[in-house]
Amino acid sequence: MSINKKISKMPVWVLLLILVYFLIQDFGLTRLSLKASSNVFEGNPLHRYFVGLIGPDYFLYMFPIALIIIILGVIYGGKLVSRFEKNMPGQQVVAIFVILIWLPNILHQIISFSGFRYKLHRMIEFLVGMPLSDWTVKKGIIVLGVILAIIFMILVEYDNYKLKKKK
Repeated sequence: MSINKKISKMPVWVLLLILVYFLIQDFGLTRLSLKASSNVFEGNPLHRYFVGLIGPDYFLYMFPIALIIIILGVIYGGKLVSRFEKNMPGQQVVAIFVILIWLPNILHQIISFSGFRYKLHRMIEFLVGMPLSDWTVKKGIIVLGVILAIIFMILVEYDNYKLKKKK
């Protein structure tokens, strides 16, 4: 069974629920870190701007806006993908793409708040042989998300190539 057929069997609403969970997790853990220390650097300058403008509870105002952007992005991005590739389930592909880019960041936040972060950093420093900064870790998380998304897109495009070759 091809990957596109497997993807098309996934309901879009389940993928959107996963994205909503990621959004709640991201905003919730960001709020916890801002409550713990008001001068924490989150790696995103928008956090500092909104905390200075609204306060540490800015996520309550930003959550509906981010939710609408994600849902509309998946719906209209999926329609755009389906317009160019007729045999590809567009909304599902876009939702999985966003999930794969976002997943390493969510896992990093969970590891950071679980207390395992220090041990993980020391283990990576031992294996790599040099100290890690928070910025190095953030870059690694971004690169990992992009690599996962690229691998997914290669698999989807290869499946489309095989399907077109059969016809």
